[in-house]
Formats: sequence, structure tokens, C-alpha cells
Amino acid sequence: MPLKTTSPGLSSPDENQAKTVSSSRSRDAEAPPHADYALVAGGPSVVFKWKAEENWPVEYVSPNVSQFGYRARDLMEGVIQYADLVLPEDLPRVAAEVGQYSQSHVESFEQEYRILRADGSIRWIYDFTRVVRDGQDRITHYHGYILDVTERKRTEEALRESSAKYEAMVEGFDGLVYICSPDYIVEFANRKTIERTGYNPVGQFCYKALHARETPCPWCVNEPISRGKTVRWEVQSPKDHRWYYVVNTPLLRADGRRSKMAMIQDITERKLTEDQLHRRDSILQAVTYASEQFLKSPSWQTSIQEVLSRLGKAAQASRVYMFQQHALSNGDSAYSLRYEWTESGVPSQLYNSHWQDVVLSRQGLGRWETALKRGEIIKGHVRDLPESERAMLQAGDTRSILIVPIITGASQWGFIGFDQIAQEREWSPVESDSLKTAADIMASAFHRIAAEEELMKLTGALNQTADSIVITNKAGQIEYVNPAFETLTGYSKSEAVGKTPHLLNSGHHAPQFFQNLWQTILAGQVFRTEFVNRRKDGTLYYQAETITPIRDHQGRITHFISTGRDVTERRQSEEDLRRSRELLQLVLDSIPQFVFWKDIHSVFLGCNRNFARIAGVESPENIKGKTDYELAWSKEQAEGYREWDRQVMQSDKAEYHIIERQHQADGKQACLDTNKIPLHDAEGRVVGILGTFEDITERQLAEQNIQRLAAFPQLNPNPVLEFHEDGSLSYFNQAAQEMTNNLGQTGVQTILPAHTPDIVRECLSTGHIIRGLEVCINHRTISWTFFPVPAGRVVHGYGVDSTERLNLESQLRQLQKMDAVGRLAGGVAHDFNNILTAILGYTSVLLLDKDMESEVVENVKEIARAAERAASLTKQLLTFSRRQVMQTRELQMNKVIHNMTQMLKRIIGEDINLDFNYGPDLPCIHADEVMMEQVILNLAVNARDAMPHGGQLFIDTSAVEISAGYAKTNPEARPGQFVCLSVMDTGCGMDEKTRSNIFEPFFSTKEPGKGTGLGLATVYGIVKQHEGWIEAQSSPGKGALFKVYLPAVPSEKPPETRKAPQLKVQGGHETVLIVEDEEAVRQLMRSTLKRYGYRVLEAVSGMEALALWEKEITGIELLLTDMVMPGGVTGRDLADKLQASKKDLKVLYTSGYNLESLGSSALLQKAFKFLPKPFSPETLARSVRECLDS
Repeated sequence: MPLKTTSPGLSSPDENQAKTVSSSRSRDAEAPPHADYALVAGGPSVVFKWKAEENWPVEYVSPNVSQFGYRARDLMEGVIQYADLVLPEDLPRVAAEVGQYSQSHVESFEQEYRILRADGSIRWIYDFTRVVRDGQDRITHYHGYILDVTERKRTEEALRESSAKYEAMVEGFDGLVYICSPDYIVEFANRKTIERTGYNPVGQFCYKALHARETPCPWCVNEPISRGKTVRWEVQSPKDHRWYYVVNTPLLRADGRRSKMAMIQDITERKLTEDQLHRRDSILQAVTYASEQFLKSPSWQTSIQEVLSRLGKAAQASRVYMFQQHALSNGDSAYSLRYEWTESGVPSQLYNSHWQDVVLSRQGLGRWETALKRGEIIKGHVRDLPESERAMLQAGDTRSILIVPIITGASQWGFIGFDQIAQEREWSPVESDSLKTAADIMASAFHRIAAEEELMKLTGALNQTADSIVITNKAGQIEYVNPAFETLTGYSKSEAVGKTPHLLNSGHHAPQFFQNLWQTILAGQVFRTEFVNRRKDGTLYYQAETITPIRDHQGRITHFISTGRDVTERRQSEEDLRRSRELLQLVLDSIPQFVFWKDIHSVFLGCNRNFARIAGVESPENIKGKTDYELAWSKEQAEGYREWDRQVMQSDKAEYHIIERQHQADGKQACLDTNKIPLHDAEGRVVGILGTFEDITERQLAEQNIQRLAAFPQLNPNPVLEFHEDGSLSYFNQAAQEMTNNLGQTGVQTILPAHTPDIVRECLSTGHIIRGLEVCINHRTISWTFFPVPAGRVVHGYGVDSTERLNLESQLRQLQKMDAVGRLAGGVAHDFNNILTAILGYTSVLLLDKDMESEVVENVKEIARAAERAASLTKQLLTFSRRQVMQTRELQMNKVIHNMTQMLKRIIGEDINLDFNYGPDLPCIHADEVMMEQVILNLAVNARDAMPHGGQLFIDTSAVEISAGYAKTNPEARPGQFVCLSVMDTGCGMDEKTRSNIFEPFFSTKEPGKGTGLGLATVYGIVKQHEGWIEAQSSPGKGALFKVYLPAVPSEKPPETRKAPQLKVQGGHETVLIVEDEEAVRQLMRSTLKRYGYRVLEAVSGMEALALWEKEITGIELLLTDMVMPGGVTGRDLADKLQASKKDLKVLYTSGYNLESLGSSALLQKAFKFLPKPFSPETLARSVRECLDS
């Protein structure tokens, strides 16, 4: 039967393997054996005829296939094929077996496998299949007989499980199991039997293999076993003296006889336990008797002797005794023998004094005391105890002991002991536990009796107490009230029980109050309050009440107990006292003084509000219970206060008006006037201290202010005077007298303004301050101010020597004027430079014309010379205005002067003696060498002009340190290290007016046409441009001294510079962008550069240049731009924007002046190129070429 689902190689369990059965039936290649089918159709077997084709299509199936939920028609019509019935997990195996059997030429074979019912359930079937072949020995059909064997399979599985369980049970039995035949032959032995005998006894005689006998055992039970009777017995082995439990059970054999199954178990431990349990039962009977006696006897002491007797006999002890714990007079814990039972012949120790007031630790039994406190049992043989513990016990001939603590509640009552005399014995755990139970029952009885006694006392106390007591259940219903409650409320016990405390409600408490009460007590917490209750007669009363939850032994709240006391009178007294205290506190808080009071330990009891504020507490109530250490002052202050308190209370003498200082909570330091008085009780004993103090800080400050004000005029370095209202002088200080003397005057009135009395009267009449009255005496200026004091009808006068201040103000005004003139000069020079650039440029162009007449050439040259002189003047103006470009480096001033020596001698002439004084170790300066030469030259020429008849000229250098004090006298000076150049002459000198104008441009004292007036102005500009300053000192007929101060820089040696030789100007073919707002200058630059071969683009402003740049960005290689242009875009701004888009763009700046527009940072850039105006065409061409080649 070929199948699509066959899976070779799969195998099924052994129980599912098919059984092959050879059949001698003849083959049937045609129709099915309908006779056979009819025979089984009505039985449990289902008959099938399958084709030997894929999936086994069914040709015939008996109707009883319905037992599997299928219709025969569906199978025979091909709706369902036989392979669809087989469980998918079994189908590969079934197909493989069918193929195997078919190939082996068997006539028939058997299989067991699982099929699926129509409802999806699984059934096991037995399949008997016959193979049908045709005449050519080919398989055409299979005839199958199917039988449902599900129940048989389940039975077989259950049998296997039962057998496995039985075997596990036998092997797991804690003993020996074996089976003997009626002929005494061992048929089975479990593992423990084999281990006991040392070999497997199966097949041996049981009496020989198990008992080493040659004949059957006399106790053998084969005879009753043969009658089917089970035999059980317990026996103690004479060999090992252990106890065994034996069970012999008959097993029916197939031949009708009975074998014997023996089960043997070691029960030695059980027998010992039973013996111990017997003893325990005896002990427990005695304990039960003790419990009954303690419960029914009014006094347990009457029954204790019988209880000890029964416990001793049950425990088979020689002596039983009870020690009770108590305290000695010295506080030690001791034990004393209280009760005892002894067996006959054992002497009693009840009256032995050694067994009274026993301190265990002193008797060497400290270990016992620790164990008893822990509730631990002490037992053992006396001989095994430490030597310190044996002495007391051996005196009574005790061999073994058992000591059990008696614990009542949380305390120890004592202990009960059991002694064994004469011989030792072991105390089993069962006996120990039983005797511990006896001790616990005794402890419980003792505790109960004590509790009953305590309860009787408590009941008596509840009934006799003056406080009202109410007990309610958890729901709040009253279960008990005491007589005090009845007296207080007017309600009887019968009226109150069963009600709730609401019957006392006065309506004075809000619902939230009672809600908080219940939340508190139901949470297991104590609630304390004061109620306003209403009696039965309607009157109100105050009751202080405490409500406490009562818990059972499991910790659950079951009841509440309320204790209350009538506090109506106390509340009235408290109200009166409260009002009195409030009045007292109001008085204390209203007075300006600070008040506090403390107890004898310097703990604060109270204070007024003023004291609370400075102590750093919110209110007087918050200071109670605090000490000085907890307040705002320091630890040292607190210790000082407490020591002072102690001295006052110890001496019992008050101290008044003690001045002290105090650091208060707001951080202020206060000055206090303090009093401390000891407080006494009714018997005159010191119980505390009262303190009062007054803050006198402001008063002291006022006194100090008066003293300071008095000291002010006395110590003031300037004159201070006071005038009466009539103008007469009433006071002047020492400084006024000193100033009078210094000015060479004889009286203070001589240094005052004229008409001082009128000034005084005017001040008082108008109430206005009169300022700025100046008096000039001996070249000193005294400024006076008069202040009216209407309250005293006096006027105060204050004078100050303002000569230096006025001088500084004059210098400052001069500096401001010079700066303004410099700005004007710079602007003029800038505009002139633009004009001169055009003039010089075009004259140079004209001079290039070879065809020009000689007379015209001379005229043009004259124009050029005039323009160059004008350019020299504008250069000096730029220098004065500090807008001339500097080429700075480190210079040695001495070397600069030395190099000019010969030139200076030629300039000043032979009638003037030139004297040099070089300062040693002169530091370098950072300066333009040409400018420094200009400064020296101009100062020397100025000195020469001041000495028309000859004289001496001194040129000195020195290193000076300018101090901060000196810098304050000169607005231009500043502290630091400087190089000073001094030029002094012996000429005619200058007056003050001339000296104040010498640095102004075009100012000159020479005759018209003899000078430009720019010499000293140029010096001033150069010095300022080098961040220095110049000072001039002179007076008529005494010559002049000029000092130039330049900042020094640290340098070892200034670098050597050499001028490069001028080469012939080279042109080029690069594209140059010219940006110049002056038309004439721009045309000159354009024509010049074109003449040198350059491609030229031009723009009037920065904005126009930017627009042109967007079109020509790739070709432009040099930007030639003026620094200052209209339109808001300077030359520097334009260069930055263009170089941002083309980093290798070269830039050449030009300007009539440049520093203001350029900024100092640009001067420091190495790539910065600048062409100052005016310039010649050749200079322009050279600068452009150098910039492009750089």
C-alpha cells in the first residue's frame, strides 16, 4: 500500500510493534468474502477492504464502523480514505510495517495503532489484515478486521504502573521483605534483605539463608499461613537486643498453595519512645492534677506538696523542690527553698540554711543564673558539671539533676528541680518537655493567682477612686462605670450601661473633635483632652479625660477605658490665673525694658516680648525650658551669663546698673544697663533669678557722637570756625591758626573774606549755605563755605586751601583745549593732504612733458616746492593731532641723541654751549625713531631761539619711577617706569600766560614770518602719540625746562635697522580696484597706474566698490582704498568684506590721516600696507608694486 505520508526510519514503542501471523488461507484476488463479512458485521470488529493504492481507498466497510463516528458510505465513496483515520503520529509506522509485511509474502499480519474518531478523540485498535494477490502475485487488496482495544491498553498500562508502584513500595520499605514458598525456598528478597544477609538469598532455604539453621525455624508460621492467616508479632533479638516488628502475609499461588511474604522492621526507637511517652503520660497526669488543684483550691500552697509528690513519682526522681527568687536588702537577686518532696530514705533540705538566700553567682552557679533568666533547662550528671558547681550538689549526694525555670509573665518566679540520688540517670527530651510543661502550668497558676489578687485590688481601687471611670466596648457602648461616675454625672450605673458617652454631650465640641477622638483611639493611641460635659440635671462641668485602648492577647482592640476627673474648679482658677498672667504679660510687653526670669539652674521660665525679640525666639512662650546656649548669643556670652547668674544666686545679693555688651539675634551689638535680682520662695530660699535691662546703645552712641563732633573741629586739618549771629568770631580750631601763621598773617580774621559779619547775618536770615568765597593771600587761594545753624543761632565756617585743585583744573582745561585744537588741526591736515596729493601728482605729470618751455618748467617746479612746503606743514599738523603714522621699534634714547650730536651743533650755532648728560642703564622705549629725532630737534631749535645772544643748552636723560602721589598732581601722568628727556636752556624764559599757550598750533612769540608756530605743537603731538606727556617750567629771565616722559619697555638691546636701497619702480599687468571719494586724487591714481601698465577699476564709495566687486571678483588682485569715505563703509570695512571672499586679495590703504579711522589693532598686523597722503606718482607706483609682491 504506497502512501504519500510514509516516513521510513520511524519506529514505535515495543508494545505497539505488529505481530506477524502466517496464514494458510488461500489467496482471493476477486470479490471479498461476503460470508465472512456478514459474520462479523454485527460484532465489535469492523470489516474493511482496501485497495493497494495510495492512501488506501476503501472498497467496502461494515456498517458497524459507526462506532468510530463514521458512515460506511463516506468511506466507500472516497470522501474519507482509510489513511485519514490513522493518527498522523502512527501513520508512518503503520505504512512502513504494511510495506515490510507485503514484501515478505506473508498471507496475513497483525498491527496495533491509534485512529481518530470523527469527534477527534483517539482510540487504540487491533488490526488483522489479509493480503490479497492476483494471478501474477501482485497485491491488489487488503482485507482488514478492526477491533477497538482501547480499554485493554488502559488496563495493561494500569497494570504496569501498579507493578512499578509495588516494586517501589517494597524497595522503599524501611525494613526486610522476602517471599518464601511453602517449601521454604526464598522466591524474592528486597534490597535491604540482600544488604542484611550479604548476598541474594533467592533460591535458598529461608531458615538457612536468613537464620543460619539447617532445619526450619521453630517459630516458623508456615502452618497458619497455609490456612490464609496473617501473623504479626514483636520480638527482641537476643543478638543485638533490638526490637523488631514482624508481619507474615499469605500469597495465593497458581497451584492453589500459599507462599509467605515476610516484612520485618526495626522498632527499637519506637519502643524507647513509647517508654518515654509512658513516663510523659505519668508526668502529665501529675501536671493535670496540679492544674486542677491550682484552679479549684483557694490557696495553691495547700496543694503544692501533693503536686510535688505526684511529679516526683511520675518522673521517678529522688527529690523535687521549688526555689523562689527574691531580692536581698542589698539589692542582690537570691533564691530560697520554699517547697520540697523526697522519696523514702532521702533526707529533706527544707530547713537547711544553706538552701536559703542563695546568691547563685557566689556559689559558683553564675551559669545557672544566666540560663534561668533565658528560660533554659539545666540538666546532666553532677560529675560532668564544672568543679565550682559540684560542691553544693555533692553535699546532698545528688548524682543527676534537672532544673526547670518558672517564668510568670515577663518575670522569673524561680525554678523547680528534680534530683536523682545514689545513681545517675538520663533525662529524655520527652521528660524534659513534660516537666517544662509542668513548670509552665505552675507559672501560669502563679500568674493567674497573682492576677486575680491584682484584679481584686484593681476592682477595689476602681470602686474607691475619686476619678470617674468608664469602660466601653469597641463600638462605644458603656459596659462599666464606677461609683465616682455616678456621683459626678448624676446617672446611675443601670442608666449608663448599654448607652454611649453621648448622653453627657454638652454641644460644646464640634463633630471634627469627636472624629479626631475616634481616629486616635481606633489607631491604638491614647487620647487625652478636656471635655465640657452636661450632668443629668443639666449643669455643665469640665472633665479632664484620658481614653486608652484595651487589647486582647492577640493585640486586637476590644475595649476602651476612660478615666476622668472634675476639673471645673481648676479651670476656673486657671482662667483667673490666665487673665492675671495676660495682664502681667501685657504690662511686661508694654514697658521699654527687657525682662526675663530663670530657675535655679539658669533655665528660662519666661520673659517679655522685647527680650524674646533680641533672643531670637518668636514669642515669650517659646523661651520656656531653654538655656542661654540655645539663644542668639555666642557660647562665650552664654557661659558668662550663667556664671553671673550663679554668683548672684549664690551670694543672694542683687546687682544693679551693670553695663555690658550683647550680640543680638539681628546681628547688632547692643550696650545694656542690666540688673539681676535673686528670687525667693515662701521659705526664703533662692529658687531663681530675675533680670531686667535697658538698651542704652543709642544713648551711648549719642554721647559718642557728641564726643566725635567735639573732636571733629579740633582734629580737622582744615580751618573750622564758629560765628555768633552778630558776625563776631566765637571759635576757631588749631588748623585755622596754623594756616594763618603759614600765610604770614597775624590774626585768623585776616584770612577771612571781606564783610564776614554781613555773610553770617545773611546765612541766618535766609537759611542758605554760602559757598565758593575765595581769598588769595601770597599766591595761595583759600575757599570758604558758611553753613547756618538756626537752632543755635550760629554760623559754622569751613576753609580749605584749594590752590592745587585750581591748578589741576586749569591744567585739565588746557588739555581739553589742546585736544580740541588737535582734532581741528587733524581735520584740516586731512583735507589739505587730499588737495596737495592732486597738486603734487599733477605737477609730477607735467614735469614729465619734455616739450614744455623752460620758464613753464620752473613755474611748475615752484608750484611743486610750494606744495611740498604745505605738505610739511600738514605733516606737522598730523603729528600734533596724533594722526601721523608711526613706525615704532625699541630704541635707546641715549643712542638717538648721540647720533644727532653733530646735526644739533650745526643747528644751534657756535655761541651756544651744548652739554649732554646721558643717564646710566637707561631702559628702552617703543617709539618711531624719526619722530624722536623731530622732538629733540624742535626742542633744541626752540631753546636756540630763546637765546639770541648765546647761552647754555642742557640735554639730559634719566630713568624715573612715577609714583601714584605724583600722578595725582598731573592729569596726564600715571604711575610706572618712564624714560625722561630733559631739555633746559638759559634763555629769556616765559611768563605764565605764554607758557599756557606754547603747545597750541600756530602760537608763536616770534615776529611775523619768522616761524610757523608748529614746533612745540609737533613735539606735544608726538609725545602724546607715544603715550607720554611733556612738562614745561619757566619764568621770565630764568630760562625754560622741558621734560618729556616716555614709557619704558624691558629690552636688552634695540634691533639694528637698515634702509633698503631704492630701486627703479616696476609696473605690472594686474587689476587694481581704486576706491577714493576725491575726484582729483582718484583720477591721478588711475592715470598713474595705467601708465605703469595696470588694469584699473575705480569706485567713489565703499558701497559702489562692493557692487563692482561682485562683477569682477576673479580678476581683482589689489584693493587701493582711502580709509575714510562717505556712505557708511570705511576702507577697513571694505577690505574685511572683500578679503572674506578672497583671502589672497592684497590691500593698500591711503589717507590724509589714518589712526582715527584705522584703529590701533590694524597697525599691528604684519600684512598692513599704508600710503600716506600726499604722495607722488612714483611713490604710488612703488607702493602698489611692493604690496603686490609682498
